[in-house]
Amino acid sequence: LADFEDLVTDVAFDPTGRLLAAGVRNGTVDVWEIAGLKAGASPQPIATVVGGVGSNDAGGLVHLSFVDEGSLVLGFLAQVEVWDIAQTGGPRFTL
Repeated sequence: LADFEDLVTDVAFDPTGRLLAAGVRNGTVDVWEIAGLKAGASPQPIATVVGGVGSNDAGGLVHLSFVDEGSLVLGFLAQVEVWDIAQTGGPRFTL
């Protein structure tokens, strides 16, 4: 898993260990299915979410974590977003 175009700020495994998410400073988070992955493989992300959009004050991505197998929490300097990785059109809600 390589070729990030910005500074990777956090990574997280889902509770089952099947998924891995990596977030970069600009708010982009890629999710890969890693269960059964062979050494040297170059998998493509199964989902990409772009958080912090629409808020000039969100700041950079500082934390991400899985709530469950399908939900991500993205923490920015000035807001928190909860995403469903199957519905990447926008966060479920923003705090």
